[in-house]
Amino acid sequence: MENKAVVITCFEPFGGESVNASEELVKMLPDEIGGCRIVKLRLPTSFMKCRDALMRAMDEYNPCAVISFGEAGGRSDITPEFVAINWRDARICDNSGYKPEGEPIIDGADRAYFTTLPVKVIVNALRDKGAPAKISYSCGTYVCNEAMYSALYTADVRKKSIACGFIHVPTLKGMSESALGLEHVCDAMIYALGEAMREIAK
Repeated sequence: MENKAVVITCFEPFGGESVNASEELVKMLPDEIGGCRIVKLRLPTSFMKCRDALMRAMDEYNPCAVISFGEAGGRSDITPEFVAINWRDARICDNSGYKPEGEPIIDGADRAYFTTLPVKVIVNALRDKGAPAKISYSCGTYVCNEAMYSALYTADVRKKSIACGFIHVPTLKGMSESALGLEHVCDAMIYALGEAMREIAK
């Protein structure tokens, strides 16, 4: 795993908000975790543009892992996602003005992909550092799900051994209300990602 690249993504603000907690978190992460070089990528909150940006990064950096972060309003826990589904269904428009109302991400592709990240390791590590965390079994049907599905699909069809997954974090307000704060979440996440990298390297 030494000197291998890990692509870590976040999202730009959406839905009229001025900040996205995932972007604020990823900006604070160091440039190296667990001996791996961290490549940070800000994804557009756009169904059509998100996958293209991810695929370009996977081609350019040939990473050992792709870990995407997104903001989940209403959640108080940090929630690594277990499954992504081949479906788009949006409550609000994305930042390109697109609002799908029930359609596959990729026609004819697998209905779902399970994460290839060690999510139990991540959850336990976060809890060890005092951060509330649990596995989520629904990534939704908005652009977060698009990112997770697209990374797993790309790794699968290209026969690449890349650990891929998604982690939702509370909003900045949600972190504050739970007495965590962004810095605490960042410290816990650095530890958890280091533990994940060790597990992936086995």
